[in-house]
Amino acid sequence: MHTTTPKGWETKSLENLLDIQNGYAFASDRFSNDRGMPLIRIRDLKGGYGTVVRFDGEFDDNFVVKSGDLLIGMDGEFRCYKWQGPDALLNQRVCRLIDFSDELLPDFVLFGINPHLKVIEKNTPFVTVRHLSAKKIKSIDFSYPPLDEQRRIVARIKECMERVEELEGLRAEAMRERDYLLESLIEAEYQEAEGKNVMLTDICAITSKLVDPREQQYVDLIHIGGGNIEAKTSKLLELKTAREEKLKSSKFVFDNSMVLYNKIRPYLMKVARPDFSGLCSADMYPLLPDPEKLTRDYLFYLLLSRNFTDYAIAGSNRAGMPKVNRNHLFAYKFTLPSIEKQQRITETLDVAVSAVEELRADMTLSSSETNALRESILRKAFAGEL
Repeated sequence: MHTTTPKGWETKSLENLLDIQNGYAFASDRFSNDRGMPLIRIRDLKGGYGTVVRFDGEFDDNFVVKSGDLLIGMDGEFRCYKWQGPDALLNQRVCRLIDFSDELLPDFVLFGINPHLKVIEKNTPFVTVRHLSAKKIKSIDFSYPPLDEQRRIVARIKECMERVEELEGLRAEAMRERDYLLESLIEAEYQEAEGKNVMLTDICAITSKLVDPREQQYVDLIHIGGGNIEAKTSKLLELKTAREEKLKSSKFVFDNSMVLYNKIRPYLMKVARPDFSGLCSADMYPLLPDPEKLTRDYLFYLLLSRNFTDYAIAGSNRAGMPKVNRNHLFAYKFTLPSIEKQQRITETLDVAVSAVEELRADMTLSSSETNALRESILRKAFAGEL
């Protein structure tokens, strides 16, 4: 981690400073959703407490985790967390740091061990998921000052991190305001539109047929699935061809005259207007507007409007996966202005969206900066500079 140890600090391997308790493989036939003791799985570490799995059987009290215990997930992301949930059982592939020597404060270890774990993670080869061993953790050479200095450093880190969290909170609020601003701009334009009342089925259709993406004429076309459209922003992400994705199930063909609407989980508002031809998931509707009545851009913003989204959500309430069926989609009623008015409205919205996206990019940069700031605080703290 550091090339030099700060003056007055000692360095020892962690196996000489604390012990590691591995989790237990509790019998899955005693798992329950509503009875027994909660189990801590790797997925529960980052969020604090989100488990819905409990163990309804006998257990050793030595495997009971208390609030404040330090835990490390042994698969995936290597990181130490302070458990802040209720009493729970230490499940397999999660370990607990215990039996600290009188030379170490647990909070000092919490802040100091993560940079080491990050280095181990980076240097751990994997095929699907990285695996961390207790042996690797024990082999960490950990530097630390006297206890009084540890207390001062921990207090200083917490103070600095609180300031970073305040900045992150302001950024998150600004992101929410950005989403609200975009929705408000669209809603304002569409509420003021004057024209005739229509149903979507009167001016829009689905003309595409399902095709086999393995056929020669389709295999090198770009594929757009629900996961390739960023929620609410319409940004296209990580696009690949049918060949690259090794697609087998039937897909719709689309071109740049259509708008793609993802019918799964309508509250995510996944709408796209790609400027190329390709294939889209069967869970999308490739909507073709009647060019004499409806512009493609007006349809795009219509599907992003709050009014339409509320309508889509209301018609998709079902057990399991919320989904907008075709009949409900085409039964949507709205006011349709003239083509000329549609063009003016969408030109205005395009300019506004561009400005909002620039703001979004600035906010994303700010998020990266706050993460870098957290890392900088820890680097300085464990270099004796904080």
